[in-house]
Amino acid sequence: MADDRLPDWLTVNIIDGEYSEGKGGWAELFEYRGILYNALLRPNVNRPGIQDELLVLLARAIENNDDDGMDEYGDECRRLIWPLIEKDYASRTTQEKINLSPSKQAVCIEGRTIEGELRAFSHTRKLGFRTKPIPNTFPDIPTFSHTLVRRLDRLDDEIFKIEHGGQMYCLKTVHSKEGGSGLQREINTLQYCRHPYIIPIRGVVVNDHHEVEGMLTEFIPNPITLEHVDFSCFSKEQCNTWVSQIRPAVNYLHDNRLVWGDAKPANILVRRNNDLVLVDFGGGATEEWVDSKKMNTQEGDIQALDRIEQFLWRKVVDSESNN
Repeated sequence: MADDRLPDWLTVNIIDGEYSEGKGGWAELFEYRGILYNALLRPNVNRPGIQDELLVLLARAIENNDDDGMDEYGDECRRLIWPLIEKDYASRTTQEKINLSPSKQAVCIEGRTIEGELRAFSHTRKLGFRTKPIPNTFPDIPTFSHTLVRRLDRLDDEIFKIEHGGQMYCLKTVHSKEGGSGLQREINTLQYCRHPYIIPIRGVVVNDHHEVEGMLTEFIPNPITLEHVDFSCFSKEQCNTWVSQIRPAVNYLHDNRLVWGDAKPANILVRRNNDLVLVDFGGGATEEWVDSKKMNTQEGDIQALDRIEQFLWRKVVDSESNN
């Protein structure tokens, strides 16, 4: 089987992160080949640094609540410092790697620009395990050992395309944006769902202590969110079909005393056959779609549903007026 993974700097297991510090800064705690690395980039103090412009872009994305920008520039920060991480790893003896592997103490590396080159320095800034594995209280859901799950591609913040036993799945780890409580909520919801327009759960990934590290769902190749659809390619009839798929899916949830939560076009994927599927049941609310006082309620789902339908029709009208 061909190895189509992205570079290591895109597929590491990110455990914690901070992405703003004064005029801009980036820090991540992640696992690389069994060793924890606490990586840090800050603007140079006395003279321009290689990292400075990137950190300004990251800070600007944070100020504008631009999730895509934060993901992109966070990835670029990791790419920039990655040669220092690989150099450190390669410099360690086999015994040092063995000693570090089970340790919770991270190797702290800060990238600073010296004479036009990014060099490694030690630092003392602390990052911790904000999210931890959750108890496996899901006896009816298949379990997959973490040692047999192979990550192929990073799709989003702690969401991966993985392979297990020759099958492809989507893995959402406990370190995703919602954390352990969000993952637990999502598994609790999806384990009771059997609907063609709701993402199906395939299993949970467990560690050596049988604790849940992540959730496996159906893998959808090249997914597009409803938020980013090119509506010039779709007719009114297609939008009517989409409405007829979203509303029954939400009604199904409510009939089973379940709640979608962070309902919005960004959490609706378009399959290859143009059918829709609802994803992300970790809870929360996005103000544009759900009022905060209605967060994680059926009333909030209905409010978002109405706004999503209005969004669809606006897009169709705008597309027709531009043609």
